[in-house]
Amino acid sequence: MVIILQSDLGTVANADAYIDAAAFKAYHTARGNDVFGVTDVDIEQAIVKASDYVDTRFKYIGRKLAADQATEWPRGDVVDCDGRPVTGIPVPVKEAVAEYAFRIALGGVTLMPDPTVDATGQRVKRKRAKVDVIEEEVEFTGAGHELPRYPVADRKLIGACLVKAPGTVVRR
Repeated sequence: MVIILQSDLGTVANADAYIDAAAFKAYHTARGNDVFGVTDVDIEQAIVKASDYVDTRFKYIGRKLAADQATEWPRGDVVDCDGRPVTGIPVPVKEAVAEYAFRIALGGVTLMPDPTVDATGQRVKRKRAKVDVIEEEVEFTGAGHELPRYPVADRKLIGACLVKAPGTVVRR
C-alpha cells in the first residue's frame, strides 16, 4: 500500500495520511509500545483510517488552506491555547493519528463502528432476551450516533485547543 502524505502547505490534493509508518514506529517506540511484528502495510492502512477518523470526528478551528485539500489539516487562522499561531500540520494531530492507528493496527479496533439497529432502523441501546416463557426487551437510544471515545488520542487534539467545542463561536 502506498499512502499519500499531506504536506505542511496543504498542497497534496489527494492526500490520505498525516504521518507515515516510520513516524508511527518512532512515536510508539519512544513510549515503550511494542509495534514489532506489525507490517508496514498494516500500519499504513491503520494510519489512513486514523487520518480519516480525525478528519470526520472533530470540527476544527480555522479554515482549510486550499480549496481542493482532501484533509482537514493544515488550516489557516489557527492559534493554540496560548494564542500562538499554528502553521502546518500540528504535532498533536500527528500524535493523535499515531494513537488511533495503534488501536487499529494492534487492537483490531474499529474507530467508526456502524450503530446497532433493529429491523425498523432504530438504534438499539440495550437488548435482553429470555428463553423460557419467551420474553424480549429492547431499549432504544435517541436520535444521534456518538462515536467511541479514546481519551489519550482525543485529549491531544482537545488539549491543544484545535477542536471547536459544541456550541462555541470563535472570533478573531
